[in-house]
Formats: sequence, C-alpha cells, structure tokens
Amino acid sequence: MSYHVLCQYGRTVPVEVWHCGVTIAYPDCRTSLEVPDLMTLKRQSGEAHPTLSPLDKLAETFKHREPPFDGRCHDCEKSPAEDQVPITIDVMAERISGTERWRSASFPLLLCEPCFSRFVNDKRRARNRGLITYGSFAAFMAAMALFLWLKPNALRPAVHVAVLVVGTGAFGRLLMFLAQNLKSRRIGGFLWRWVSRIQCVPKAIAGEDEFWVRPRQPEPIRGKWRQ
Repeated sequence: MSYHVLCQYGRTVPVEVWHCGVTIAYPDCRTSLEVPDLMTLKRQSGEAHPTLSPLDKLAETFKHREPPFDGRCHDCEKSPAEDQVPITIDVMAERISGTERWRSASFPLLLCEPCFSRFVNDKRRARNRGLITYGSFAAFMAAMALFLWLKPNALRPAVHVAVLVVGTGAFGRLLMFLAQNLKSRRIGGFLWRWVSRIQCVPKAIAGEDEFWVRPRQPEPIRGKWRQ
C-alpha cells in the first residue's frame, strides 16, 4: 500500500512502507525527504486506529461514529443514510482441545433510500435463485426416481431424452450453486457485494478459514446518526 507525504515545497510525494524511518532523495525538488514511521504515515492517511486489527477497527470506528460510519451511505458514499442493516462478523480466534474462541464485531450497513431499494431487490433475487436451485434438485431426484421405477425398455426414446436432459440440467445447476457458496465462504454472494465496500471489512476476513458474516433485519435510522 502506498502512502503520501509532503515535501518542503508542498508537493505530494508517494512513499512505500519500506521507506519508513529513512531519508530518501526526491528528484523533482532535488532535495532529501525524511519519511516518518509507519504509525505516523497511517495516521496521516486517515487511519484513526492504526495499531488495531481490522476487526477491532470496525468496532472502534462504529463506536465513535468515525468514517466510514459517519452517516453517509456505504454504497453511493454521497447521500445521507436512511436505513441500516445490522451486520455481525464472527471470526475463529483459536481452537484448543476442542474449545473454540471466537472474536466478533457488529456494525451497520448504512444505505440511502435508493441504495436500500437495490439491496432489497438483490436479496430477493438471491432468495429466488436459491429456491430455483433446490426446486431443480427436487426435479432431478424425481426424474431419476421415475427413470429407475419404470422399466427403461418400456419408455419411448423421447422420454429417455427428456428425463436425461432434466436430470443433467438440474444436477449441473446444483453443482454451480454449491461451488458459488463454497467460493463465497460463509457469506452470501449478494451480501458481499454490499459489505465489501466498507473499509476494513475485506481485511477483517482476509486469510480467515472459519468465519461468519450474519445480517439481521433492516431497520430505519431514527433521529440523528451522530449521538
């Protein structure tokens, strides 16, 4: 990740993490530039809690109503939020002798009215896709049962083809659905498209093998967001 510091002439200079604590030559100004330590760079870039883990940053920034929880919509990042979807992230911290310890962070997904309408539509489409997939699997099982129950030799060739096409299509759709769920890693594909825009959320679950991202029922924001 790149950071930026100002030279003595007020120009913005891009620096990298490995530049921290050293003096570098800046050819545009033909001067040397002293790069501060990493914590100072993070604070200057807008990170209010540079020493915390991404999961703890989520909880802390929400607690103090700091960006990105300052009342703006997380999707369009322009309009004031009017609705919120409570989200909880649970991450496996350790497992010792069959005992599990989880770490959690709860925060809201803030949405303005137009973005909230798109969120509801995305959720509905995702639910319908799930129903279609399970319905297709039921059709696959019924087709296979019919194929095995009746004597194959007594069936017309067209019926053979119809049963095989329906069964193969339903089974393929089920495999695609399962592959998508495994790829999304315990978070709905539609939900990830929305929460991944919130700062620190992708980092909070990056590299984690066991985690849950659980939404609750949406609710309108009552009163002023900043308390």
